[in-house]
Amino acid sequence: MTLFIAFFVGILLPTLNGFLLLRFLEGRTPVLLRLERWTLGFLAGLTFTMTLTFFLAVLPGLPFTRWGFLSVQLVLLVPLYGLVLRYCGKGFLRTPGIPLPSHAHLRPWMLALLALLGLWTAGKAATGGVLLLTMPPAFDDTVKNWNFRGKIFYEMKTVSATAPGRPEDLLAQLSSYPPAVSLSKTWLAALAGRWNEGLVDSIHLAWFLALLALLYATVRRMASAPWAFLGVYAAVSMPMLLIHGTQAYAEVFLATHLFAALALLLHAARADDAAERRAFLRLAAVMAALLPLTKNEGLVLYLPLVLLVAAGTLLTLRRLGQLYRRDLRLAAAWFLGSLVVTTFPLLLYKWSNDMTFGNAHALSGTALDVQPVALLAMNIVLFFEGNWLLLFPLLIVLLIIARRAAFLSPLAVLTGFLLLALSLQASLFFLTALSVEALNQTGFGRGIVHILPVAVALGTLLAHRLVSQYEKERYA
Repeated sequence: MTLFIAFFVGILLPTLNGFLLLRFLEGRTPVLLRLERWTLGFLAGLTFTMTLTFFLAVLPGLPFTRWGFLSVQLVLLVPLYGLVLRYCGKGFLRTPGIPLPSHAHLRPWMLALLALLGLWTAGKAATGGVLLLTMPPAFDDTVKNWNFRGKIFYEMKTVSATAPGRPEDLLAQLSSYPPAVSLSKTWLAALAGRWNEGLVDSIHLAWFLALLALLYATVRRMASAPWAFLGVYAAVSMPMLLIHGTQAYAEVFLATHLFAALALLLHAARADDAAERRAFLRLAAVMAALLPLTKNEGLVLYLPLVLLVAAGTLLTLRRLGQLYRRDLRLAAAWFLGSLVVTTFPLLLYKWSNDMTFGNAHALSGTALDVQPVALLAMNIVLFFEGNWLLLFPLLIVLLIIARRAAFLSPLAVLTGFLLLALSLQASLFFLTALSVEALNQTGFGRGIVHILPVAVALGTLLAHRLVSQYEKERYA
């Protein structure tokens, strides 16, 4: 199989499974834009099916061969298609018209500017993508973790920490990382019939493009198309996000899943119709439950925060009379049930194999160790370096000026999570020996990459609110 066909099939089959899963969750109340359904289908389908394939290899001994992978993908399609037909009807592919904000007629110079920015944005992403696909990987985590583990799976055709002719454990604590990233690479290589670095690393570019698509769709639901594009332009303009998006690291993979779960919670908070709100909550529950399958941070850092924000959203909707008690119980059941399906097997596997829950470091060994200099390092990283341009100073100004929109509207979902995540990360690096990750600008910088899409979306939507308010007052 050629590399292009291997990539196409490797993306298409998991995406179809994810698409059908999400369409089933929507039921007879489709709420997703076509762009959202296909993008979220790709995310959910690939992460879930790769994790399922991993556990089928651990228990029944399914081999990591082309037909081993294909059997999982093809067998899942049948029941998912049947469920969608049963609960959504034969017209499940039709997407109803979802009202989106319109925009005023743009002047020629505005259109020219948007076109120029679009070309510049596409050029930067394309340049990074070409380098990713054509140059051998050199970053530490790529070589020593994601690609190395994926190639061991490919060579051994099973879950293994050894390689041909090397009986010793080559992975050590790297085995504690969730398998989705590495096994996605094994899947593409198995389809192609050979290991090719450009092919297996191409999946990272797909995750980056999925993030940009979700960011566009999220802003587009609440603002006009030019504003949605400006959000994408701002994201691609962030040097650190662009670097991670076009390199074979897993930070954007996690960031995309995290943003997806929070965006769906935001849509649930905004929904006026009870049936639409229930559909969004079901989707948010499933996407949140996939977080532990991404990276260890997804389980120990971000899942608790997402669940806390979800609980706050549900209780607020209940207090405002927008959520019946029965709907509240159903939503809680969906979050709990989804976690049982995805997270419990992972926890059981880790416990039974005595694996850590940190990034190759046991969380149980983390002790309090106050490091005041870490606060200075984090302030420098956030406000005095070019990794995020002026995003965080501007975001603080926007939060102050547009505080009602930030804290007293559905945007509070994004605001609350962002503040909680920054507080948690600052506490970890300030109060523990993990401060070295802030001083070396490694772990803290990656943590910011995880939450950067949330910050960009929030900043874009707050700026849109302020500009819209100014225009209304001006022409009143």
